[in-house]
Amino acid sequence: MSLITSKSYNVHYYEVDAKKRALISTIMNYLMDICSVQSDSRGVGVEYLIANNKGWILTQWNIKISRYPLYDENLRVSTRANSFYKYYAYRTNYIEDSLGNLIVDGRSIWLLVDSTKRRPVKVSDDMYAAYNISKDENERFIHSSLKPLDSWDTEKVFDIRYSDIDTNQHVNNVKYVSWIIESIPLDIALNYEMREITVVYKKETYYGHRIKVHTKI
Repeated sequence: MSLITSKSYNVHYYEVDAKKRALISTIMNYLMDICSVQSDSRGVGVEYLIANNKGWILTQWNIKISRYPLYDENLRVSTRANSFYKYYAYRTNYIEDSLGNLIVDGRSIWLLVDSTKRRPVKVSDDMYAAYNISKDENERFIHSSLKPLDSWDTEKVFDIRYSDIDTNQHVNNVKYVSWIIESIPLDIALNYEMREITVVYKKETYYGHRIKVHTKI
């Protein structure tokens, strides 16, 4: 049985919106961070990946939010690496409030690549051992497909900054969702809540690139 790793988080003032709700980027950063915490604790984190010229690239997020965390709220964030298949990893992440209620449920799919060639590489035996995953465990999630918009109501342009880049030398996955939120009209952002989000990452983008966000209301 694969391992579950948990950590406590407190929602800071700089992580909330005008209504004291945690930003979707905050929620996603918590979910991402606990993955790193687990990997680092098992000896296969950032330093291991750099030394072995490998990197995990996120290909998909499916996140359901039953309630948004609020300013100064204490949370428990957990993750489990469910299984590996060839060069893919399948993870579950979730957030509970101080009473143990599940408020965020997430699933993610990751691709292991050669950092130089940017080509997929198979998950090695030491990674199976680190996460306590048996090769008989083959739980896999559906790889979603999203159709491009044929028309849109708004377009916003973002120039990729140095602060948008992560250790894989490309735009961090959470930044794309932040740009999407920025493209939504303010009255909608203030008065509505995103309760479910599916993100499919198809191509990497880099410092100096320009991103166009098309939004259909």
